Amino acid sequence: MGEGETRKPIEPLFEAIVAHSTDSIMLLDLEARIRFINRTAPGLTLDDVIGKPVYAFVSEDQHADMRRCFADVLATGGPGRYESVFHASPDLVTRWESRVGPIKDGDTITGFVVFASDVTARTTAAAERDRVFELSADLLCVARFDGYFARVNPAFVKTLGYSEAELLATPFIELVHPDDRAATTAVFASQVDEGRNITAFENRYVRKDGAIRLLQWTSMADQSSKRVIAVARDVTAQRALEAQLLHAQKMEAVGRLAGGIAHDFNNLIQAILGNVHFALKADPDPAMRSYLADIEAASIRASALTKQLLAFGRRSPLATAAVDLNVVIRELMQLLRRVMPGHIKIDFVAGNALAAVEADRGQLEQVLMNLCLNARDAMPSGGQIRIETENLLVDERYAETHPWARLGRWVLVTLTDTGVGMTPEVRERIFEPFFTTKAPGEGSGLGLAVAYGIVQQHGGMLDVSSELARGTTFKLYLPAALRLATTAADQREPTPSKGRMETILIAEDEQLVRDVLVRAFERAGYHVIAAANGSEAIELCREHDQIDLALLDIVMPDLSGPQVNDHLQKVRPGLPTLFASGYSDTTRLTHRVPETAIVFAKPFRIEEVLAKVRELLDQRLVRETRAGAENAKGPSGASRS
Repeated sequence: MGEGETRKPIEPLFEAIVAHSTDSIMLLDLEARIRFINRTAPGLTLDDVIGKPVYAFVSEDQHADMRRCFADVLATGGPGRYESVFHASPDLVTRWESRVGPIKDGDTITGFVVFASDVTARTTAAAERDRVFELSADLLCVARFDGYFARVNPAFVKTLGYSEAELLATPFIELVHPDDRAATTAVFASQVDEGRNITAFENRYVRKDGAIRLLQWTSMADQSSKRVIAVARDVTAQRALEAQLLHAQKMEAVGRLAGGIAHDFNNLIQAILGNVHFALKADPDPAMRSYLADIEAASIRASALTKQLLAFGRRSPLATAAVDLNVVIRELMQLLRRVMPGHIKIDFVAGNALAAVEADRGQLEQVLMNLCLNARDAMPSGGQIRIETENLLVDERYAETHPWARLGRWVLVTLTDTGVGMTPEVRERIFEPFFTTKAPGEGSGLGLAVAYGIVQQHGGMLDVSSELARGTTFKLYLPAALRLATTAADQREPTPSKGRMETILIAEDEQLVRDVLVRAFERAGYHVIAAANGSEAIELCREHDQIDLALLDIVMPDLSGPQVNDHLQKVRPGLPTLFASGYSDTTRLTHRVPETAIVFAKPFRIEEVLAKVRELLDQRLVRETRAGAENAKGPSGASRS
């Protein structure tokens, strides 16, 4: 202090500070008792605190940190700091940050000055942010401008499989899929250099185990802290579902197209088969008969193709019969050997006295074909497929080692390949629709799912066991049937009786098919009236007094077959009606046929239709004869004279 200067009094300055400070300022003695305080914590008065140690207002577990702080200030003469929590009431908790300095008299410390700031709002907000950061299912991170993560949340760690320390020590671009690094670098540079905010940017990250995760990012750059704050959502499953939905929609569209094509194709095949039938009845010479037989065989094969086409787009109803699987597989082996490359060998070992199964033969052939094609694809370098059949009794002992198996008598088909095998993860998902391990465009992921669905529809079971490099074994369990399998000898040709000039109403919009049906019925001894559509059929019904039976196409341009039938039944109750359709599954049609209706799927055999027509007409004649006899007896049961 210079000569002539006088010390300005400090009391007014101190009083101004304590009066206007938002902090709580305390003067403590060496025992930490409060000697002065400018403002108290919520819920306390000056009388409550003056003369009491500061420890009295916090929980005991905080005392150690506070005592350590005062001891350090006393020992060093330097500043100190501690944090505390004050419970004013069960519902009111405040948090304080206290800065401690020494009060000196010369070189002697006589007490402490404490500036306590209420940091409740700040720390609560920070704690809440940290809590959200920790609990978020989305991936949250803070990245420095140098390309390293400064902070990542637990979801980030869980999704990518790395530890937090590994993520913080690795440039994030090294975690990005190589094909996405250029785009990621460009986006990050635009944030660093231009401060751009990013929304809906997607890239792929590679997990520690090599799996790929697709992430969608929203981020913003903070130029002051040179940080990028980002949130990412794992959209891997979502994009996969979207792709599956798109694929399913395409399949549905293709299925509808296939159904329409197959319907029209069935009409053409019906016309071909009908005319072949007439030509064969004309007693052609042997050479011509051979040509006609080839045409008939090719048409029947084409009919089978249309059924597959219809099944591709729609689940066809089961047409079950007692089937001998040994016969089915032996006949299928010829086709299987044609579709297998030369370096794959396929063998069949038939079980002895194999029980029959109640099944749709065509559907079972599809299951076996799908399993064999799956085995073929698993052996790109060649190998062997072995198919075996046997009778199997699943009892309690068998179920102990196969807990999923249902008790009963089964026919077991075992298909084993020597292919590459599957991991446990792949094996768990092998029957999921659209799941495939093949490259895009090489498989739909539906083959095994369809096989599984067909087996389930038959009340069967399908199990798979596999190991990498050890091949795969599928076990197909089908319930054993109580009746014997139907043989070719049991499938007798229908022997339709001749007509007795009964009147048959035919409604068919396809002229080729209509002409074949008219010709067939007229040659069989019936009187035929034919309509090209539903409206014309109803008009013919009005014009003719006698109609004994109607054969209606289900799908026609104006009125459907079921709609025409509804009108016929109103004006001619009990009229026998048959339906024909180029679709295999009539339950999907807009106008459904009656539940008890008889439906012939095109292309059908003329003999079968004629036989059913004769059967229905004879049944009606018997009913009418009995009704006439009952009426003739009168109410008392005696014959009228």
